[in-house]
Amino acid sequence: MRIFLIVLSVIAFDQATKLLAKDFLFYGPGELSLIGDWLKLTYTENRGIAFGIELGGPMFVTAFAILATIGITYYLYRSRRNNIFFTLAFSLILGGALGNLIDRIAYGQVIDFIHFDLYRGYVFGKYVAL
Repeated sequence: MRIFLIVLSVIAFDQATKLLAKDFLFYGPGELSLIGDWLKLTYTENRGIAFGIELGGPMFVTAFAILATIGITYYLYRSRRNNIFFTLAFSLILGGALGNLIDRIAYGQVIDFIHFDLYRGYVFGKYVAL
C-alpha cells in the first residue's frame, strides 16, 4: 500500500509540474534561471530517450518504456525488501517512469524542464527519462 501511494503521488506531481512548465515556460519566457546559468527551468519536448537520443522512432521508444516500466515493477515486487530507502527509491523511479509513459502514450513525447548546464545541451525530467 505504501508503494502504491508513493507511486501515485509521484505521478500526480510529475503531471502537475509538466502542466505548469508548459503554461509558464512554453507560453511564457521559455527559460527561467534559478542558480545563474548552472540550474534553469527550460521547456523541452523530448521525443527520444535519455538526453533526447532518437532511437528507432516513437513506437520503439514507447515499447521500450513499457518494457522498462514492467521490469522496474517486477524488480520492486520480487525484491520485497523491508528497507525503507530501497522501497522509496524504486517507488520514485517507478512513479517517474509511469509519468513519462503517460506522456509518451498521450502525446508521443515527454516534457522535460530541469536544465543542469553541466555539459551543455541536456534538459532532464524529474526522476527518469524513459
